Amino acid sequence: MTRGGSKAWAFLRILFVRLRFIFIFIVIGIIVGNWRWIMNVVDRWTRPAKAEDMVKGEFEYYCPMHPSVVRPDDKEKCPICGMPLSKRRRGEATEVPAGVLGRLQLSPFRIRQAGIATQEVAYRTLVREVRTVGFIEWDERRVAQLSAQIAGRADELFVDFTGVRIRKGDPVYKLYSPDLVTTQEEYVLAMNTLEQIQSRPEPDPEALRRAKKLADSARERLLLWGITPEQVATLERERTAHTHLTIFSPLSGIVTKKNILAGQYVQVGDDPYTIANDSVVWMQAEVFERDLGLIREGQTAEVTTEAFPGESFEGRIVFIQPMMQAETRTVKARVEIPNPHGKLKQGLYATAVIRVPLGRRGELYYTCCPACGEIKAEGPEECTICGMMYVQAGGVPEAHAQEPPEVFYMCPMHHEVKSDAPGRCPQCGMELQRHEKRAERPHEKPETERTIYVCPMHPERIWDKPGECTACGGMKLAERKVVPGARVAFVCPEHSDVVSDAPGTCPRDGKALHFKIVSEPSRLEETWSCSHHPEQTSPTKGPCPKCGHAMKRYEIEHVLAVPFSAVIDTGLRKVVFVERDPGTFEAVEVKFGPRAGEYYQVLGGLEAGDRVVTAGAFLLDAEARLNPAAATQYFGASGHEGHK
Repeated sequence: MTRGGSKAWAFLRILFVRLRFIFIFIVIGIIVGNWRWIMNVVDRWTRPAKAEDMVKGEFEYYCPMHPSVVRPDDKEKCPICGMPLSKRRRGEATEVPAGVLGRLQLSPFRIRQAGIATQEVAYRTLVREVRTVGFIEWDERRVAQLSAQIAGRADELFVDFTGVRIRKGDPVYKLYSPDLVTTQEEYVLAMNTLEQIQSRPEPDPEALRRAKKLADSARERLLLWGITPEQVATLERERTAHTHLTIFSPLSGIVTKKNILAGQYVQVGDDPYTIANDSVVWMQAEVFERDLGLIREGQTAEVTTEAFPGESFEGRIVFIQPMMQAETRTVKARVEIPNPHGKLKQGLYATAVIRVPLGRRGELYYTCCPACGEIKAEGPEECTICGMMYVQAGGVPEAHAQEPPEVFYMCPMHHEVKSDAPGRCPQCGMELQRHEKRAERPHEKPETERTIYVCPMHPERIWDKPGECTACGGMKLAERKVVPGARVAFVCPEHSDVVSDAPGTCPRDGKALHFKIVSEPSRLEETWSCSHHPEQTSPTKGPCPKCGHAMKRYEIEHVLAVPFSAVIDTGLRKVVFVERDPGTFEAVEVKFGPRAGEYYQVLGGLEAGDRVVTAGAFLLDAEARLNPAAATQYFGASGHEGHK
């Protein structure tokens, strides 16, 4: 072989060696990238053709993440993901529980890819803010007509334009009236005649009576014509009839109408002026039909206007119109607003915010026995009337059972004398009076929040300390909160009526019970809260951080709430996805109450401790709607109805 040929042959040998290594790397990459598919193929060809040949006996073992992997025992692990196999009864048909519209099962990779996040359903303090608009109006009860009570001529006007603010007792106009002059002269003459009769040594009683009656009649006529007692007193002192008489304003306020000119004659019943007292004004708030069930008389409202940005006015709903406006589908709610500085003007456009707690609430206070009247105090103390100690009362209606009162008898003069039976006081002999003493409200020791640790793949076990799951061989435990009032129970995943306080198996199918955080139907809490801003609470007494009002002690009810982002509103019903088991999501129809901020009040369909999907719920809904065949890969959409 020539020298050139040997070099070429050496180059080809080196090239083939390097290509062989490159080919090996390519094959390894293909195997690694398709390892799951290869293992599925291997499992498909290696497992028995018939299910009865694959598994014998009453139970079988399967992979929770790859349900197609089924083995007769748990000696092996899943050939795809390496997880330990779970036990189930062989041949059992999986049915969707009642009330579940659909079910999806996703792998951990798919869950991370979709960005799915969950949150526990818990009891919260919810306050719904009802926002309404309206206009400022005069208080109709504080609007008066300055009617003419005597005919005459208005020779001089002291209030000569509309909108002027006057006070009670200010002069309004000066009136000349012949009838008024005649009545003054009659009164002066009657007073002089009465004094002459009284000055006689032996006055005639009948003449004295007639003279006194004539003077009183003239004086009463002047007062009925609107003459003030001060003007009558001046007439009695000077004994001279005035040709012109000044008419004074009977109230303070703003002159809203002026129907008189200087020199104009007025008749009895004319309305020269209309005066409105604006110390208190009304706002006619337009309440929409959807919020009508939350509004009631006595609620406070925070009113703001564009004229005074950053400043709010406190009002109270005093009346709700009994009819609805068909054009706007609203009901007018009258808000009474104190206006001591006169800032609010008639016709101002205003916005009102009414904060409505969705749970019940009642003020807590201390009161004495019914015999001493409605005496209230902030703390326990001794009654100054009967000597009994004040007991706590109030709170949420029917929140605590009322025990029968303790009846005793006590002397009204000697409070230390008490008896269980009626009788008389041994010291003064007075009859003992009956009294009732009610027991103090029972108060349980407040519960605290605790933490448990669970394995996402083994919900049948719980731990008290963080660490790693001993069944999985290293999976990190997840943290779960048990809110006050809640407890940890173990429930069968297929039979929800099977509930136990300890771990175990279901007596019906032998499946391991899964943990679940359950709670009582309601939660009551004693706290300090603001009557104007019920969302502001504090463990200690103090001023409200928003309005500065002193907080009062309340007993409030927490309501079950679900985040707004977890709700899918289809128009006909509202659906949420609940994570029953790790990677398994069920579409459940839920009955909701009003929305309060970022939460809905739950009326039915969910329980405290359920984990709902707050991020990625629409992706799960799209998966269930558009890809029912996803069950071939993830066992998804089994039994889905398609929520309309």
